Amino acid sequence: MRIPQKSKREDLYSSWKPAHLTSKIEQLKRGEIITPAHIQIDLTGKCNHNCAMCFYRNAGFTHLEFVPNEEIPLEVGTGLFDQMADLGIPALELTGGGEPLMYPKIRECLDRISKRGLELALVTNGSLLNKDILDRVTNPKWIRFSMDSATEETRMNMHRSWKGEFESTLANLQRVVDKKFDDCKVGVSFIIQPGNIHEIAKAAELYKKIGVDNIRFSYAFTSKYDNLLTPEQRKEASLALAEAKKYEDRNYKVFVMEGRLDDFSPGEKTFDFCGYQMFTFQIGCDSLVYPCCIVKYYKQYAFGDIRKQSLREIIFGEKRRKYLEEFDVNKCLPCWLKRKNEFIEYLLIKDAPHKYFV
Repeated sequence: MRIPQKSKREDLYSSWKPAHLTSKIEQLKRGEIITPAHIQIDLTGKCNHNCAMCFYRNAGFTHLEFVPNEEIPLEVGTGLFDQMADLGIPALELTGGGEPLMYPKIRECLDRISKRGLELALVTNGSLLNKDILDRVTNPKWIRFSMDSATEETRMNMHRSWKGEFESTLANLQRVVDKKFDDCKVGVSFIIQPGNIHEIAKAAELYKKIGVDNIRFSYAFTSKYDNLLTPEQRKEASLALAEAKKYEDRNYKVFVMEGRLDDFSPGEKTFDFCGYQMFTFQIGCDSLVYPCCIVKYYKQYAFGDIRKQSLREIIFGEKRRKYLEEFDVNKCLPCWLKRKNEFIEYLLIKDAPHKYFV
């Protein structure tokens, strides 16, 4: 019998990934606190763009305690990666918050990540990813450019960027593609909002020509939740996404996160245990540690401060333990991670019904 080494259906956003982390699943079954599989880090809140639907600036969440000018202290930032490596945490994602490449010590951070052999994911608007920065990236697993457009005009409207920035960012994207990193997926993110629906299919065509591995379409997450688009706009987007999907082939994937629009709706959760926050957590540019990206910068959810505690103290500390014991999923925010949580909860149950009827 030949066992497949690679799935025919390459789903980078699969909710089934926890099934590969069996040792951590077994630890959770025993009620143990586990180290995260990866940590998402906002090095800085500063950004050279001001996107129209930015979750942190312009999405209308009035209780979000995000300060755009904050950033992790320089003497703390680079040391994080040593702590991660020493704890056996294998991977990290540099994201925002702000634009991670604006961090004053980004070069030192990338050098340290490389030296300690950590797997790197990078989410960037792409405008600053020049050759000097790219040469310091040695072990990326995925790099995603936030583009949200297929033309300069729409890029300027969506990102409030400047004339010429779109073309220079496309050049940066091409440079990353041409680098041909081993075992690295280069992707583009397209956040659907009222001002860019008309470029959905055009974007799928453009980025395929550039040679990226995938494009991901998802809906903007704002305080309007699933009411951001009118029914007519949602229908228009669905039709455009169907057209975009036609560009998919063996070497180019078009991911459509259409279900997320419904996930934004408030209501009772479909799971009782939030397992996702066990496998990852967030470090904000305010230096506080949060359980996931949805509650990042809601300070009542924070359970650590990397300026005052080590990662080990935060992960296994009493404050996090108490937080996990008292956490109630139905009192948390609307959750687009529900499919991951449903699957993790399924893996943790002691005995599945009808388990022999595979």
